[in-house]
Amino acid sequence: MAELAQSTAEHHPYWGLLYHSSEMADEVLRSWDGALTTSQAEDIRWSIREIESVLDRLVRDSARE
Repeated sequence: MAELAQSTAEHHPYWGLLYHSSEMADEVLRSWDGALTTSQAEDIRWSIREIESVLDRLVRDSARE
C-alpha cells in the first residue's frame, strides 16, 4: 500500500488520503509486537490531522459542484 501511495500522482485529489493512511499503517505495523513510541504516536496524530484536512477540502470541493 505504501508503494502505491508513493507512486500515485500527488495532484490526485485522493492522494493525501491514501498516503497518510499508509503512513499510519506503517507505524502500527512497526510496533505490532510492542508499544508505540511517543514519536510514533505523534506521527499518527499528524497523519490524522492531514487526513481530516484532505477530507475537509474534498467535501468543500464537492459542495461547489
